[in-house]
Order: sequence, then C-alpha cells, then structure tokens
Amino acid sequence: MSQSDFGNLSSPLPGSTFINTHLEPFRDALHTMHSGTSRPSYAVAGLMWLDTTTTPWVVKIFDGSDDIAVGTVNASTNVFTPSLASGSITAALLASNAVETAKINNLAVTTAKIADDAVTADKLANTAVTPGSYTNTNLTVDAQGRITAASNGTGGTFLSAVDAQATFDGTGSTGNKTLITSKGVTSVNKTATGVYAVTLASAQADAYYHIYVMNGSTGGVANSGSPIIFDKTTTTFNIYNRNQGNGVNYDSDRMNFYVVAM
Repeated sequence: MSQSDFGNLSSPLPGSTFINTHLEPFRDALHTMHSGTSRPSYAVAGLMWLDTTTTPWVVKIFDGSDDIAVGTVNASTNVFTPSLASGSITAALLASNAVETAKINNLAVTTAKIADDAVTADKLANTAVTPGSYTNTNLTVDAQGRITAASNGTGGTFLSAVDAQATFDGTGSTGNKTLITSKGVTSVNKTATGVYAVTLASAQADAYYHIYVMNGSTGGVANSGSPIIFDKTTTTFNIYNRNQGNGVNYDSDRMNFYVVAM
C-alpha cells in the first residue's frame, strides 16, 4: 500500500531531504493508485484510489463526500469487473449476437420470458413415438401431457359395450335353451312359441335399458316394446320373437338379444 502527499512544494528543507521525505512517497502513491484500506486523508473530489480492504480490490472515485465504486480488480485472476447500475445495459447497447449461450445463467429463461406460441415444433425434444397414423391407438401420456408411446390396437367389439347378451337356437321344445354365446346371462328358458324367459347373472343397476331382439333365420325383428327399467333386484324378463305384421309369435333357429343402457 502507498499513500502520500508532499504538501506545499515551497519547502525550506534541503533537496535530498525533500525528495526522500515527500517526493518519493508521493511517487509511490501515484504508482499504486493511492491504494490503502481507507480513503487517503488528502483526497479531494475527483481522486481515484484503490481500496485494498477486501479481495478483490475495489477501485473508487471520491466525489467530495462519498466514495463511488468503479469496479473490482482480482489480482489472482487478473480480471477487472466494472460496477454497473441495474438496468444500465440496455438492448440498444448490445451488439447483434453478442449474448452467447454460455453467458446465460442456468434457469434464467423462465416461462414468463417466453412469448405465447414462441416455441416451435423444431424446438421440442423428440419422443420415442414414431410419426404416422395409428388405428385404434394405444397411447402413453406423461405428466406434461406429451405422448411418449403409441401403437396400433385392436377394435373393440359390440359385446364390450352391452350389459348382457345371448345367442341361442329358439326352436324345439320348451325349457332351457343352449347358449351359443352369452355375457351376463345365466339361462334362457323357452316358455311358449316365440316366448323366452331370460335370467341375468346379476341384477342391473337402476337405469333405463333397451332390449334388442334379432333373429337370423327370417330377418324379422321383434323387441320388448318401450324401454324398461331394471331395479337392483330384477334379474329376469321375457323376450318375444313376434311377427310385426300379424302379431303372432314364432320360433327362430338363431335368436340374439342385447341389453344396453341408454
């Protein structure tokens, strides 16, 4: 550190004494930028001095009442860092393409700084999904709503949408009929020509249901009339294979019925 002022140049001291006592210390002060741990006592407004109290050192200018920090000097890394007021570097002061990726702090670009619709498809990371069209698609979606996996699936069947179903041969004598296909049906009992008592495996929940009855032998269609209501304890109902023209019931060798919630 060196701080010194030789005072009034007019001195009665001999030349060597004046030089040794005043000029040489002042030369050292100039050469070291008036460095020290406090402002020089002889400082006047405009004096620049180096505060060595901390590391890195701080370059200061005395304005007559206060010291204004100009920047810091790191003697270990040989780096000078200017002291800049917040907002002092505006866009107009930056050259085009001057800000490099390495100069952007981690997490500095937040959602609020991204304009709506600014992120294009080219800027999105690819997922494992192969671009293309899919049939009856099986999808995997992550927590961000991105589709991370896609594959072709198989189409659902009508039976998956019905609550109960059975196919049977409605001809022959009365009694229980053999069920060719069934879902949720325990038995179908023929009680008379074209009349069949259906027993479901379990009671249906309270809802309106349509019962569709079709036969494959003649192409005729019969149904139970208006939609009915199953309560939670009902497991049986009758279906009829009826000629809509004359109202006569008849047997068919291929009877189908479906119970579908409305």
